[in-house]
This record gives sequence, C-alpha cells and structure tokens, in this order.
Amino acid sequence: MTEKAKIAITTIVFVIIFGIFSFKYREKNKEGQYIPVLMYHNVLPNPDKAKINYSMKPELFEKHMRILKERGYNTVTVTELYDYFYNKRSLPSNPILITLDDGKMNNYDYAYPIFKKLNMKGSMFVIGHTLKEKGNGEYLTWDKIREMNKSGLIDIQSHTFDLHHLIDREYAIFHKNPNENDEDYRKRIIEDFKSSKKLIENNTKKEVVGLAYPYGKYNENIEKMAKAAGYKLTFSTKLGVLDKQGSPYSINRINIDGRCSTTRLLIEIKFFKILKFLKSII
Repeated sequence: MTEKAKIAITTIVFVIIFGIFSFKYREKNKEGQYIPVLMYHNVLPNPDKAKINYSMKPELFEKHMRILKERGYNTVTVTELYDYFYNKRSLPSNPILITLDDGKMNNYDYAYPIFKKLNMKGSMFVIGHTLKEKGNGEYLTWDKIREMNKSGLIDIQSHTFDLHHLIDREYAIFHKNPNENDEDYRKRIIEDFKSSKKLIENNTKKEVVGLAYPYGKYNENIEKMAKAAGYKLTFSTKLGVLDKQGSPYSINRINIDGRCSTTRLLIEIKFFKILKFLKSII
C-alpha cells in the first residue's frame, strides 16, 4: 500500500469517526441531555477586585442572562430539577440552572430585578443563621425571601445552617469538636442540615430539597448525612455539567466570576457539555 493510500484511508476513518461523534453529540445536546448549572455569588455595582472570583457587576450579569435567553436556554429551578428526578416531570428544552450562593442582600437588590425583567428563574442557596426579620444589610431578610419565593421566579434552598466558615483553618463541615466522637459529630452535622431545611420551609411554606455544600466541600460520609437530613439533591463546586441520566447528588457546577464575558460563558458551557459527552463514550 502506498503512502498516499494510507493517508487517504486514515483521513476517511477520521472523518467517519468525527462524523459519528458529531451526530451523537448533536442528538444528545438537542435533547438537553446535559444541564449546565451555573454558580454565581455576589451581584453588585462596585465589587471588590480581591473578590472578583465571587462578584459580578449587575450589567454583566444581565448580559449573561440575556445571551442565555437569546441562545434558547430555558431556566429551571432546583425544585423543578427535583420534580424531574423524583416525580418524572418533564423539563423544558435546553434547560439551564442559575444558582446564587450565600444569600447576600445584593442578590435581591440587583439580581432579582434582572430575573423579573427577563422572566427568568434562579435558585438561591442561603445560610440559615444569617437570616433575620431585620438584617444588617449584608444578608437577605425574611421579607425579601418571602417576596422572591412568592414570585415563582426564585427558589430558596439550603447552604447549611451554620457550617459556612472555618474553625482553626479547617472547614467547619469537617471539624470535630474536642472530645466529640464520630457518632456525636455525625448527629451534629445532620442536625445543622435539618435546622436549615426546617427554618426555610417554615418561612417559605415550601419544601426544601436542595443543599449546596459550603465551599463545595464534602465526602462520602457528608453525602450520607445530607440524605439522612432529607435532602434530595446536593450541589458541589466541582466543574462540570449535570447528565439527566445521572445522579441528583454531588451535582457539578460551573463557577462564573466577575471577569467572565458572554463569549467565555458560552464557550465554558459548550466545553463542559462536550467533556461530559466524551467521558460517557470512553
């Protein structure tokens, strides 16, 4: 066989394989097989440059939401995702989940009006112990949470009751108190998870099904504790997208920082969709 023939055969094989790959990926993407879960934090006019990884200007946040809508994405909430996994309810075509962590007041002041303007949905993970009837201006208050919850556009979920901090440079969710055995530690963490869940449910009159791990930190035992506390979906900060045929636990998310342009946003979503597809066929 000549060198030209070898090159021709190799090229044909490559084109066939690439064609099959492209067809299968397009079919899965068309079906909305892979659901991007975007993770935002603060949305405010003058974000601290030192915290740009977790802060974004409202104008850029609105551009993100607009481009997603223009590209045919349909926002769904954590509760709707729960209904898909557990109650066999359908999701809209090209679903995407927008999450905001920590429950800061700027989410109400700047992100919520954008959701309303564009008629899009978002899910906020709030920290139980920070929620008051009258706050200090940094965190959401119950009246704002009730208002957003009542709108049907914002889904309020849990970010634990009081585990979003460090203790002696260790993540609180992993920290054992002095003289605390494994069982006591387990009971304390489960009680924290339950306290946050019950607190939000009592104030929103709506079941809380989702838990976002503080700093995205968890392990197999923490996952078991979340299930024992009654959570049906859990969210990490590991990069990736959700496969509709996958597990509703330890859901990957894509962190969106304050430097992320709309072009980069779309590229990252597509990249992680393709990466998920490649992992499924290898």
